[in-house]
Amino acid sequence: MQEREGGRSAGGAVLPRRAAQRFRHLTAGVLAVDSGLVGRPGSDSVLSGSDGVRAALESARQVAALWPSVPYGASDLGNALHLLSESVHHSRATLGARADLNLETDADVQVFTALVDGVRVGAAGTAQQSAGRRRTKPPGDH
Repeated sequence: MQEREGGRSAGGAVLPRRAAQRFRHLTAGVLAVDSGLVGRPGSDSVLSGSDGVRAALESARQVAALWPSVPYGASDLGNALHLLSESVHHSRATLGARADLNLETDADVQVFTALVDGVRVGAAGTAQQSAGRRRTKPPGDH
């Protein structure tokens, strides 16, 4: 499928379709849980598998409306990535052998993931696992 000027092809709107596919892809992973859009992996998703382009774009608009004051300029995103990278670096030292922390590149997005007790989770899952471990750890066990 070839694109013409404006991101549209003879077959229809290419850019909205790509944007919808990208949004669906990103919200199907740990980002939806980490952002608070859904409660936990496997719970109600932001989109169902059968939702079309319009529904995906409307869902993306609703997500954007939830965070009207979140800065999203290039320098804001660069600063956020720098802070995230520093946090991951410091957390690796703290969590040691309990979790393998990673920043994975997904096209133009950096996604935080961790492998905790053999389970791949995002930031929310890492925090839950860590909190649960602290609650069940015997006193004096480090």
